[in-house]
Amino acid sequence: MFCIYKTDPDWISVVRTLQSDTQVNFWRRNTNALSLPIGSWFYFSQRRSREIVGRGIFVGYEIQSVDRAWQLYGVGNGVRSLSALRSRAAAVLKVDSLSAEIGCIILSELEFLRAGETYIISNSDYARSIVGPKYFGDVELTDLHSRFVEDPEPSLNGVVHEPEVTYHEGGSFFSYRRGYERNPEARRQCLAHHGFACAACGLVLEKRYGTAARELIHVHHLFPLSDTEGPHAVSPISDLVPLCPNCHAVAHRKVPPFTIEEMKVMLSL
Repeated sequence: MFCIYKTDPDWISVVRTLQSDTQVNFWRRNTNALSLPIGSWFYFSQRRSREIVGRGIFVGYEIQSVDRAWQLYGVGNGVRSLSALRSRAAAVLKVDSLSAEIGCIILSELEFLRAGETYIISNSDYARSIVGPKYFGDVELTDLHSRFVEDPEPSLNGVVHEPEVTYHEGGSFFSYRRGYERNPEARRQCLAHHGFACAACGLVLEKRYGTAARELIHVHHLFPLSDTEGPHAVSPISDLVPLCPNCHAVAHRKVPPFTIEEMKVMLSL
């Protein structure tokens, strides 16, 4: 299953500038949960248009205040500042944005059609009058999925030839996002107790890479700091665990994060 949802062009123009692995918030006035399985494709088009612009992986649904959404996702809300988010939310919600809540559709791994490419969905499949999400089965609109998958071009000798493409990177922009303090002593105590083996896959990076990776490991909060308000007590034994960078990244592919037990099940398949 996948869905298509219309959004504001300004939201699209902002999230286009973010790294593809940045989680973004496709927020809306409706706070009802989305009827879409975690891990499904979520396509978006410009409002008052049937032109598909991009897609992301649906990783979770939340109900947050406007300010809390900014704390969690910053520019990933499709605006450049908290004041812009408040102003936009007030216009959409028709109420004081400081006291209102918004439905947050969290997406990751955003992809966009290349410049100059378009995909216009037929009116019979996706009428202009549709406001909310429209759901489709996996076997529908297969030509839409293929637009986001590039087929390599075979050469005359049968060897796959992928033409070299260059991209512009390195431009600077300013980003504001709230961070959360971490106590280095809590990290030290966690590793003194648990050791440097990944709690999910068991990898000790020094054994794989040698001394260059000695004592290299991430420390993962079982209860995300972003889910609490203000400073609070953290147990380095029961609240923190070591995770290798790969497992740590996978754990945060959804909100809330995968548990260590869920990670171990994935690794056993």
